[in-house]
Amino acid sequence: MHRLEILNKAAVSANEAASPAANARRRVNAAMLGGAALAAMCCPAAALAQEAVELPQGTQAAPEQFEVTPSAEIGAACGTGAGLQIGAGGGLGQTLCPYADTSAGLDVASRFDLPGGDIRVSAAFARGTDESLTLDRQMQSYRPGFVREGTLASLGMKSSLFDENLKIESEIGWSRNWETPIAATVLSPARENQATGFAQAHKIDAKLIDGRKLGWTVSAEMRRASDDYRLDHVSRFDRLFAAPGSSDRLRTTFRAGDVKVKASFNSSRFQFTRSQSRKLSLSYAGVGIGFSQSDRASIPNEFVTISQSRSRSQRINLEFDLYSAAPLLAMEDTGFKSLLPKHFSVGFETRHGMRFGSASPATSVRKSLDVMGLWTTPIGDSLVNFTSENTADQLRGDSSSTQFLVSHSFNLGDWAISGDALVVDQRSSVGSGDQSAFYSASASYRSKGGPKVELRLGQDQLQFGDGGNDFTLRDSSVQAELRIDMSPVLQRRLQRDDMHLALEMQVNLNSSDYEVRYLDEVIDAGSDGFSRKGVMLTFAMDLR
Repeated sequence: MHRLEILNKAAVSANEAASPAANARRRVNAAMLGGAALAAMCCPAAALAQEAVELPQGTQAAPEQFEVTPSAEIGAACGTGAGLQIGAGGGLGQTLCPYADTSAGLDVASRFDLPGGDIRVSAAFARGTDESLTLDRQMQSYRPGFVREGTLASLGMKSSLFDENLKIESEIGWSRNWETPIAATVLSPARENQATGFAQAHKIDAKLIDGRKLGWTVSAEMRRASDDYRLDHVSRFDRLFAAPGSSDRLRTTFRAGDVKVKASFNSSRFQFTRSQSRKLSLSYAGVGIGFSQSDRASIPNEFVTISQSRSRSQRINLEFDLYSAAPLLAMEDTGFKSLLPKHFSVGFETRHGMRFGSASPATSVRKSLDVMGLWTTPIGDSLVNFTSENTADQLRGDSSSTQFLVSHSFNLGDWAISGDALVVDQRSSVGSGDQSAFYSASASYRSKGGPKVELRLGQDQLQFGDGGNDFTLRDSSVQAELRIDMSPVLQRRLQRDDMHLALEMQVNLNSSDYEVRYLDEVIDAGSDGFSRKGVMLTFAMDLR
């Protein structure tokens, strides 16, 4: 069964900032640059600790400045040196960490000073891998014995002109992704499922009015990316493009004192859909109102069967931000004032849809209301969201649904504890009713130099149909995960940062009951269930 995860996983990233580079000679020592590039591409840990390379200053002042900036994003489970030499797919002797999403790369740039601005030309390269040697990944992946890797290269230009009142950015990118067997054999090629993609992006920002009381900015963007372009598990530089597809966006912001007006137009096209949206918002001292309208249509595809449809939705949203409206009140952490929501929003949306088939088009109208609140109190952070929808469908009849979500997290010493609950109820005019409930809780313990312990518990309960339906199904699943990471203890006691020792256990239990009725008589009934259990012990150290 599908397991709903509401928890947002915080990624631990380490990015080295480039120190201001000095004016460089026009002829650069190739040995210095080559050594820095090879160290950053081959060794993520070394790239993390390395500062931007400052090249020697020439005797003559030149407008050109040269910068070499290594970058790395290493998950907390990888520490600073625990890595694994991937078999035939490592390349360049690269050591990648298989216990978390890890990437390393290099950005090389030259900046030319101009009157009232500058132009920066850059080239970037990065390699990345995913968390292949984790129990969760091994149990869920359709290919558990493989590591997903990726390579990214890009060329870009950024310019700032007219005292930063005009900014222009352009970039083109190339990516290649593949899967590498963890233990290479003669039957497994070095790389499988390779995909290569290209992308380009261009952006213009202009400040038409830039005063203390008045301000007006205009921004335009264009992005294009092929279907096979991927950025998974790769360090992020100053890239403009993201997901495959194409999009064009025009935005403007006008400011008069504390009053701010925003307007935008966005047009996008992806593999199966195309859409356009228009937004307008007005805000004053933390209180805002917004209106948006979007059109969406499906794109026929000869390889995938998708019913052709189009829809138009309109939304009105009201928002209140306490930090902007009353900063001093928002910082209160005692008494009744600390219980005030830090952010609150209410939205109402209508959607008119149309589906096309062999017969006449079928229409539908959906109306929804959602309320969301955020709290930060002495007992932790809380999120509450409530959504109600009513749909009138020409073919499927009328239906309604409600959704209620509660999430809370807090820290207690070295412990981090969180819990979530989601309840969904759906009803239709023909009498059927479906209910779903999802619960999860997690607790993690992390002390400086000590072991890291993480425990997660989750339960899903689903019920399709009720006593008045011909078919009913009740399904329940429970999942428990435990992870103990002893790497910090080994690294501290043995004075080696390349040690890794972790134990992971996972249990999934599922049970379901179904019942088929005909004329109020049960003609078929049964039950089913399954269990999945996994244990993984990983140990790694550098034997070189």
